Amino acid sequence: MKKHLIVIGTAVLLLVVGLCGCNEINLFSGDDKLVGTWESEKEGSGTITFFSDGEWIGSGVWLGGLNGNYEIKDEKLVMSYTIEATKYSLVYNYSFSNNDTTLTLTTPENVIEVFTKQ
Repeated sequence: MKKHLIVIGTAVLLLVVGLCGCNEINLFSGDDKLVGTWESEKEGSGTITFFSDGEWIGSGVWLGGLNGNYEIKDEKLVMSYTIEATKYSLVYNYSFSNNDTTLTLTTPENVIEVFTKQ
């Protein structure tokens, strides 16, 4: 009887360990609604593309040539980037409207930038 319990216990342990490996662990803290390309409503300001892995890239006048990582931290959008070995972060309040097709970013200084999902 004791041998059967050891065999069953080992089988259950292997099953649990095997099933745990099936789940992908995603440590990225973001908002899935952000993923995609967003075009600024200000003519010529450009776009921001957010990727599902937590990276972003900007184009145009506003963020052209910049790229980095983003996350949602304390209910704010934090976009980090590096220029010449110096790390910077842009922090925004953010909100969605129009069935999640409009993204409004607001700086701590109350500068507002509105984007439309492409």
